[in-house]
Amino acid sequence: MHAHSTVTSVVQHGSSKLTRISTTSKGRRSAVSARMALQVQRWNAEKDGQLSTKTMLKRLKDEGYSGSIYQFPPGTHFGYHTHSCDKKDSIITGRFRFVSKDQGEVTLEPGDMLYVPKGMEHKAETIGSETVTFVDASKY
Repeated sequence: MHAHSTVTSVVQHGSSKLTRISTTSKGRRSAVSARMALQVQRWNAEKDGQLSTKTMLKRLKDEGYSGSIYQFPPGTHFGYHTHSCDKKDSIITGRFRFVSKDQGEVTLEPGDMLYVPKGMEHKAETIGSETVTFVDASKY
C-alpha cells in the first residue's frame, strides 16, 4: 500500500448506525458517522409506570437530562435550527412531526422520546387538533 492509500470499511453499529472506519498506511484511524435513521424510544408502562409529565421528567433525569415542559397549540411550526447541546424531545400529549435534513422524519406520539444530537439541523411542527405537551430535555 502506498503512503496516501486508505482502506475503508463500513460496519453496522446497533440497529442502523453506520460508522466508516478509514485506516491510512501509517496506521492512523478515523471514524465518521454516516447517515442513520432517527430512532424513537417508546414509553414502557410496565417499566416506567403510567405516562405523565412527572414520570417522564423522572425518566429523563435518570438518564442525565434536565427538562422543561412546553405546550404547543395546533398549527405550531419551528423552522430549521440546531442546538448547542444534546437533547431529547419527549411527548406527553398530542402528535409532533420532527424532520432532520440528514436523517429523515418521524412522527412522535405520547410517550415517544427522540434523541437529538448537538448540531443536528432539524425542524418540527404539531400535527392535528390537539395541543402538544412537550418535554424539552437537555444534557450538558
